[in-house]
Amino acid sequence: MSQRAVFVRVDEELYPEVLHSMPDREECISIARELEYEGPCEVSAVWFEIGEGESDTDEFFPEESMLEWYRKDCIEREAAKLGLHVMVVQCDFTHVSESDIEVEESI
Repeated sequence: MSQRAVFVRVDEELYPEVLHSMPDREECISIARELEYEGPCEVSAVWFEIGEGESDTDEFFPEESMLEWYRKDCIEREAAKLGLHVMVVQCDFTHVSESDIEVEESI
């Protein structure tokens, strides 16, 4: 069993929620708007699997702890304390333009 955790940053600002799947382009635009970006920005997402076995079937750590550990770059160390393996599965970057945000606002 493993815990899936997807962390999203808009430019360098960490999105305050841990996702359970990689965001698509529309979700990236929505996240940028939610964080009140008005101009072009870069949305990055990193998918971690913590533990082994079937993906996203367990929750070893609460979201608040995961966000703090990601900020401090210590997820691997904290998971290792419980004997859990951590793997980065995927990283993705999406450019969001000012016109993307404006189109979203008009809907």
